[in-house]
Parts: sequence; structure tokens; C-alpha cells
Amino acid sequence: MDEGTQTLRRLTTSILIAAALACGRNEAGARLRVPAPRSEVAGSIAQVRVRVTGAGVDREHALSPQSGEWEAFFGDLPAAEELLFHGEALDAEGATLFAGDADPVILSPGESANLRLTLASLAPAAPFADHAPRIDFLTAPDVIDDAGDALTYAWTATAGAFADPAAPATSWSPGAATGPQQLTLRVTDSHGAADSVSFAIDVR
Repeated sequence: MDEGTQTLRRLTTSILIAAALACGRNEAGARLRVPAPRSEVAGSIAQVRVRVTGAGVDREHALSPQSGEWEAFFGDLPAAEELLFHGEALDAEGATLFAGDADPVILSPGESANLRLTLASLAPAAPFADHAPRIDFLTAPDVIDDAGDALTYAWTATAGAFADPAAPATSWSPGAATGPQQLTLRVTDSHGAADSVSFAIDVR
């Protein structure tokens, strides 16, 4: 082999090494971990897949289960470019149970980052089943008249209506009124002496 050929080969090798080093300096990697979702159906997860997209990259990895979480290493990622990671957890039939996205990431050249991605359930939340308490019946407190006089009762309210405003026990409906409403019971004996009690109800 003549000296010219050897020189050319050395030059070609140097160029290839320089190119490889330049590519390495412009690439990065990321180890992505996905913790197991806290859900009753988390045990139905058969696989977790994560897709990474960005400038010049669009690929998907199947993550490996590791002690209650899934992980995978994404190598040869473009550095100094925004990368997006989207994960999905699927059941044995391929239906997506959970999904989530990591915050956008920009890796430095040569960096090997550790990232976490949290998945959320895609099942609709159970409807809120609570109901506000409802007062169906009102009764007068113990009324004592030492003289044994006959007593009359009068229920009044700032809104709504009573089924029988003159009865010791009755029901009250607020109608269309909302907010705090005051109910008052006035008791009068046969000689005109009277006493009353009031209380508030917040109608919602």
C-alpha cells in the first residue's frame, strides 16, 4: 500500500470519528419511569407504552415492569429540542385505561435525564351522590301554660308557606326562595299573653 493510500485512509477514519463525536455531542437520552396508577383497575394493566415526539423524532417504546412501575430508556434523542412524552396503559384487549403527558423537556447535548410520567384514569368520575338535608316536618317545642289556658299557634316565615300555620305541628315549603330564611312560631294564650321562638334555615 503506497503512502498516498494510507494517508487517504487515515483522513477518512478521522472524518468518521469526528462525525461520530459530533453526533454524540448533539444527542441525549432519557430514562422514563411511569409509577403504577392508584386505582382499583390498575391490576388490569397489561402493558404501558410511551411515545416521544419532537424535531426529527417520533417513536414509541413498550415499557418494562419494575417493582410497581414501568420504565424504558430512550436513546439517540435530539438535544436542545423540545420533546413530548405521551404514555398510555392498556389492558389485555388493547383498551386504554390510563393516559398522561409529561411536561415538555429540552435535553442538553450528551445529557441522560431521569423523567417520570404520571397516568390518570380515563374512566368518568362517579357522579356526586350527596344531597342536602331536607326538613319535611316542623313541630312546636314543649309549650307550658301554668294556668292551663287554651293556646293558639301562629307560624310565620320570611318566605314560603306552611301547610297549616295555626297547628302545633306543620310542614313548610320555601317555594322558589333560596338563602337564609327565618321561621317563627308565636304561641298565645286565651288572655293575650304570648311567647315566640325563631330559627333560621339556609335554603339551597
